[in-house]
Amino acid sequence: RLAKVTLDAVPMLLLVFLVVPRSATPLSWIGPHTLYPYLFHPLMWTWLGYGLNYVKLPVIEGTVGHLIVLTLHIPVAICIQYLLALPLFRWCWSWCFDASWLLSPFLAPMKEEEKQQPLPALPKRVMDPISAGGLEDQRSDDESSSTTPGMSVAHSASLASL
Repeated sequence: RLAKVTLDAVPMLLLVFLVVPRSATPLSWIGPHTLYPYLFHPLMWTWLGYGLNYVKLPVIEGTVGHLIVLTLHIPVAICIQYLLALPLFRWCWSWCFDASWLLSPFLAPMKEEEKQQPLPALPKRVMDPISAGGLEDQRSDDESSSTTPGMSVAHSASLASL
């Protein structure tokens, strides 16, 4: 069992430490906009498949040909990711993913008098506990509630954890 966990962890660790970039790359700008490529890439791959069926490319039967076709998937996937994250594509579909038009009737703006109402002031002992006497009073309460004379609850490891 330990050997299986170790062998399964090695590829993940190699991926994290050797493959994941540590600085910005030319595709880093896509990061915040990955929702669109994630949702629309099956549609793009389907259209690409229909287009390739229409062109009637020759059938490849060799191992090297299959490796070449699989290698060509990498730049095609990067191009699909790039196209689906472009601002024009995001703008065309933002009505669907930005629900502000749907929520605006339910989230009515606040009235003007609610916006300009000031917040209540905090008591002086909250703002400055030392000068208001709040901290000294608390220390004397701790010392008086202790079971041992001269020992406060705050200084006792066993009583402080209670």
